[in-house]
Amino acid sequence: MLRRAAWHLRAAVEAGDDVDALRRQVMAEVYRVLSIHLGTPPETFIWQWRDRDGLFTRGGEMTPRQFAAQYVLTDLAD
Repeated sequence: MLRRAAWHLRAAVEAGDDVDALRRQVMAEVYRVLSIHLGTPPETFIWQWRDRDGLFTRGGEMTPRQFAAQYVLTDLAD
């Protein structure tokens, strides 16, 4: 599926077609396949962990975007 999508995307770039619409379509297809096999991603979750000293900490309920904004230290755009 990914090879076929890459081939179609390359062909669309060479032909000067709308690559953005094709990319969205491919991403929707990839999301569908992953959701079938892995399940749909959670909308919210409770973040909790134990630190190096064994102290239990609960960050509370958050969305994946809130988690990324608070705990991911690198810029994902890079």
